[in-house]
Amino acid sequence: EEREREREREREVMGMGVVRTRRKVLAGALGCTALGFAALYVHQQHALEKKKKKKNKREDSSSKGSKGKTRSSKSSKKILALLLRGSVPSLAALSALACARTALANRLSTLQGGLFKTAFLRQKVAFARLLGENFVGCLILSYIQSHFSKMIQGLEMEWRSSLTGGLHNKYFGGMNYYKCSHVDKSVANPEQRICEDVPKYCSGMAQCTGEVICSLVDVLFYSQRLSSYTRTHRYTMAMVMYIFGAGTLTKVVSPNFAKMYKKKQFLEGSYRMAQSRLRSNSESVAFYNEGIQVEAKTIEYRLIDMLQHNSKLLFKTWKFSMVQDFVLKYFGATFAVILIIGPFFEGHLRPKDNMVGRAQMLSNMRYHTGVVISLFTALGVLGSMPSKTSKLKAYAQRIGELQDLISSPSSSALKLKGGESKNAQKPFKDYKDALTYDVSEKEEIGTMQKSNSIVFENATVSTPAGHVLIRDLNLVIEEGTNLLVTGPNGAGKSSLFRVLGGLWHLESGHVYKPTRSDSGEKDEGLASDIFYVPQKPYVSVGSLIEQLIYPSTLEKDRQLLDNPTMLTDLLEQVDLLYLLTDFGRYTSNADDDTSVSSKTSSERDVEDPSLKKDTSYFDASTTVVNWSEVLSLGEQQRLGMARLFYHKPRFAILDECTSGVTNDMEERFCEIVERMGCTCITISHRPALVAFHDKVLHLDGEGGWSLRDLEHQKEDSSSSEDEKDEKDEKDEEEDAGVDDGSDYRKMASAEVFEGMIKKKKKPKKPSNSKSHEAEQSTQHLGDLIDEHILKQSSKSSNSLPSVPNMEKLVKSDESGKGSVSATSMLNLVGCLLFAREKGEKRKGKVSKKKTMKRIVTQGSDAVHLSALAACVVLRTAISDRIANLNGQTVYYVINQDRRGFYKLMLTSAFQGLSNAVIASSLKYLTDHLALGWRERLTNHLLEKYFKKDSFYRSVHIQHLRDVDQRITRDVERWCDDLAAVVPCAIKPVLDAAWFSWRCYRLTGVKGISLLYLYMVFGYTTLKAISPDLGMASKIEHDYESAFRQSHIALRERAESVAFFGGGYREKQNIHKRFLSLKKHVMGSLSMRFNHDFYENFLTNQLPHNVTWIISMLFSIQYPIDIGTDVNNQAAMVKEMRYLATVITQTFTSFGDILGLHKRYTELAGGAARIEEVFEQMRESESLVIDFETDKSGTKIKLKHCDVETPSAGLTGSSCLAQDLSITVRKGSSLLISGPNGSGKSSLMRVLARLWPLSGGTLTVPRELFFVTQKPYLTIGSLREQIIYPKSLSDLAHVEGLDEKLYGLLSEVRLTYLLERWGWDNPDIDFANVLSLGEQQRLCMCRGFFHKPTFLVLDECTNAVSVDVEENLYQFAQDLGITMLTITQRSALIEYHKQELKLLDGRGSWQHYNLIEELN
Repeated sequence: EEREREREREREVMGMGVVRTRRKVLAGALGCTALGFAALYVHQQHALEKKKKKKNKREDSSSKGSKGKTRSSKSSKKILALLLRGSVPSLAALSALACARTALANRLSTLQGGLFKTAFLRQKVAFARLLGENFVGCLILSYIQSHFSKMIQGLEMEWRSSLTGGLHNKYFGGMNYYKCSHVDKSVANPEQRICEDVPKYCSGMAQCTGEVICSLVDVLFYSQRLSSYTRTHRYTMAMVMYIFGAGTLTKVVSPNFAKMYKKKQFLEGSYRMAQSRLRSNSESVAFYNEGIQVEAKTIEYRLIDMLQHNSKLLFKTWKFSMVQDFVLKYFGATFAVILIIGPFFEGHLRPKDNMVGRAQMLSNMRYHTGVVISLFTALGVLGSMPSKTSKLKAYAQRIGELQDLISSPSSSALKLKGGESKNAQKPFKDYKDALTYDVSEKEEIGTMQKSNSIVFENATVSTPAGHVLIRDLNLVIEEGTNLLVTGPNGAGKSSLFRVLGGLWHLESGHVYKPTRSDSGEKDEGLASDIFYVPQKPYVSVGSLIEQLIYPSTLEKDRQLLDNPTMLTDLLEQVDLLYLLTDFGRYTSNADDDTSVSSKTSSERDVEDPSLKKDTSYFDASTTVVNWSEVLSLGEQQRLGMARLFYHKPRFAILDECTSGVTNDMEERFCEIVERMGCTCITISHRPALVAFHDKVLHLDGEGGWSLRDLEHQKEDSSSSEDEKDEKDEKDEEEDAGVDDGSDYRKMASAEVFEGMIKKKKKPKKPSNSKSHEAEQSTQHLGDLIDEHILKQSSKSSNSLPSVPNMEKLVKSDESGKGSVSATSMLNLVGCLLFAREKGEKRKGKVSKKKTMKRIVTQGSDAVHLSALAACVVLRTAISDRIANLNGQTVYYVINQDRRGFYKLMLTSAFQGLSNAVIASSLKYLTDHLALGWRERLTNHLLEKYFKKDSFYRSVHIQHLRDVDQRITRDVERWCDDLAAVVPCAIKPVLDAAWFSWRCYRLTGVKGISLLYLYMVFGYTTLKAISPDLGMASKIEHDYESAFRQSHIALRERAESVAFFGGGYREKQNIHKRFLSLKKHVMGSLSMRFNHDFYENFLTNQLPHNVTWIISMLFSIQYPIDIGTDVNNQAAMVKEMRYLATVITQTFTSFGDILGLHKRYTELAGGAARIEEVFEQMRESESLVIDFETDKSGTKIKLKHCDVETPSAGLTGSSCLAQDLSITVRKGSSLLISGPNGSGKSSLMRVLARLWPLSGGTLTVPRELFFVTQKPYLTIGSLREQIIYPKSLSDLAHVEGLDEKLYGLLSEVRLTYLLERWGWDNPDIDFANVLSLGEQQRLCMCRGFFHKPTFLVLDECTNAVSVDVEENLYQFAQDLGITMLTITQRSALIEYHKQELKLLDGRGSWQHYNLIEELN
């Protein structure tokens, strides 16, 4: 008894000493923490002072930025509140699952404590009973966790659907899709925010929501459990205080990740936009030999900016994560161990001094460990949530900016604002004030009211940039009075009707127009009583009938479905009947996404069985085709006219919509419109159309206008310059941005006007005149030199000649539908590891202007991977030390050695510091490796993409419509996933080998055999039951790409859609694609749930039971007697605890190895899409186009050439010109004519070596320049537009360059562009601010600058007035340029000496000599 008392006294003395020591250590730690906080506070105040100084230098910009941030933060809160409010049932279900999960986990912790106790006491029966209960609990827990994960993924998709649907409703309402891309460009790349930012935000927020729900439930439950059996709240309070202090520290040292991620998304969007722009204009760029080099530099510069910013972001994230991981994770784990073990040194949890008491202590400790770790983890998740959500704020801010823009009052319906009204409080200073001015309902401002006529009353029209186009227009267009609108390019002809359609705001005045008769439908665009046919034909992806009824839908309009004869007659009017009879010619470009088609053919059959025999009807109503790719410009314009004839409006606005058809066909269309009783408002430069109109409105381009009544020869006009006061003249010069050069423009405009109105009104033809009469009256001025006429078969006049040897140019449609194999993965990995030198050489060319840093780690990939492997090895070594530490802590508890325990905790803190550095470095190296691989793979792809016109062939021949998405989004995602696999492949193998050896040392052959038998069983079972996640992933990527691509296509054609009021129709088509994506994702959730359930059970839960079995075997086989000796008991428990950790680590590594199968299948799905691009590039490289170069540079020669279309999906190609032989010598210009679709532009593609010849010989000179049908303006200044594809560095040695360029601008009458924007303004989007005619003249100026020997002109002046067009051709002739002109205008014959007419698009052609008749 005395010895017992002495021992108790010694323990008390030691305990008091330990308590004092703990107090000193705690005081020192608090002091150090206080000093650290003080230092951080001083540093923060110093940083704030620097920021204030910077803000004072830019007060204006900072004030605007702060307003934007305030609006964005409010929008972020609104987004989150909206998502949470609409998902209350789902959140309630998640909360219920979280409660069940926590309760079951608590029960399992109790069972595992009992298993520890029975294993220590070697009670086999009790152990078996507890093990069976634990097995069932693990099975149920796996189901709950997998179901919880499934619900989180479903919640993510529901939130994305809700947010996307809400954005779509506002984005497509009020023509906001047009406003965002053409009027208010404050929000860049709106389609990226909808398609990229929304899913990322919803995914991150759904994960955070799940973590918060689980953490809150765990905190409430485990804090109550901890306080109940410890009989105190100090442990809970200690954890809360630690988490709060650590969270405050990390918040202070955290960089502004929201700003950095926002910039990252902006740079990503800029890079993807450049890729998308190249894909959209691939044909125009391909015609310029060096054009792709300019585009490649633009894309590469943006790629480099994006990669460099991402590299800086990764470095800052690495530094911050080391601090965050140490404070919240690793040192927090040491603090948690103190809380776990501390209660067992004193109080009622202290073990009794016998074997049963120690066994009970082990059981309590195991349960206590589960409680403390769960509580500490939950508090840590809640403490780190602000840093996680700060990254999501970048996405939320970008989404909020878009929401603010499309939800603003000025965006609703784009109401007309401004004007000199009685109740107007003040005039607007500029156009932007009118955009944001809040108009009350009582104000009598410029509004559009219902009327039987179109009326402009004192209307002033200006551009969104503030340039005044038309002043004080007074115009009344009554029904039956046809109006012709003329004027120079950029005068405001189309802009006048942008105001009428509600696309632009009215600066001042009033506009009245007829509105829809059905009051329930919003009056947007011009597609009802007033129908607008734009100069840029708009055809959407869909069936033929959907094109004709656009913007209506098949659900609302079924006339053509119910009356096939009406469809036939309508197409016959515009000579497009062959779209039905020869439909197979166009189905090769059928869109793979059937979500945009209205109904399947089987559904049609059920509705109307009597129509089963009419196969063409079914094709026209169900087959989805990308019509913009398969139809020529003239065919698209004729389809647009057929759309007009179908709708039969009261007013028809024809905005140069027949520039691609012949003059005779144009006149025929005017007659049809006149017979319909439709009032025609025509914008045109062709004098022949004056005869079909009653009045002519002429705009002079400087704000003035004049109206001529052709019946009574009366003229109204705006006030002349002499009647204007000096103030008005000054205002006009400021608004127009011109000087005395405007007088010259007015004089030239007046000459054009006088020349056009000389024609008398043409008498009406009888209504029964044949539609083809005009076509048959076409005559040629010259003698026939040569011809090649194909006789049509009597059986089928529309059959296409088959050319089998062209099949090798295209890829079978079924090539992408096979199973995903390992070949794609191996090819891409080989590309990353071994295809490096070429990419670096190509980059060296770009670095002449801009220094480019190597993004990947300096040195070889071996060094980078070695560093990553070293981190993995060090982490495995530290994991082994932690396992040993876990056993040692139990050893000290059993021996009640506090001093040894606290020394061990000091060692644990240093290990935590090392682990924080190693883990953060491992993450940094992995992300950096992904970034470097992305750079390398992108460079390798771009190298092939920019080579040998592959960028053109991939889009127009192989029909990879989403090639830009594959190069950008798919490459990024695949490289990230592949880099994440690298440590997941190295670490599990290393851990499995190391800890298996450790397990063998402790348990022998039995334990290790059981371990590996289970691994084989788990892998075999998981592989047998795993679904094809690779194919599901590939399909999901395809749906994502189609959804993004549809948004990009809408942005590119926003104006045409807005004119038609087609927002609702486009919303339906785009949202159908999103719903197809949602349906696939929600459908695959069940498949993924089954996989996740089995994977979770086999790799996470079931191994616990195996761990306890092996622990029981170890306890039974332990060779030392533990009955009485405490040290022996402590030693065995230490080894048991170490063994349990070793087995857990081994099973974790086995689970990661088993999970590699899932990762691989998902990687293979993305690899298949990228490898498909490589395959298409390899086919393009293998394609050799045979041609000869004329060294003398004096002729173009085609000898027995067959011009054919390389259309994918057909058994044979379409022959456009067969056995064509013609020679064009220098000075002998050639005119190329023929009906639409006959192959005129295709011949131009052959001359540019974009299409191959299946037979014959092509000889072309080096100096061959092309001006395309679709004007292409690059990104850059006005000077760069003219010298394209040359760069400024290429022309640095040229003297007097600007003077030469100014002279050329004078020739094309565009000097006012220089006066507006100067030579060096790079921020002007010329493709949007210039009219089509101005763009065409600027492209002609480009051709004159290069002054080639031969200039190929593909209907590139059809939007230019006749006099300007003649001057352009005369100037080209004076320069000595030999022209090859594709045109429908007979007035250009005098500038050519020979004519090639392609007759029917079947191979027939005729060659005429024009010299004799012209002379």
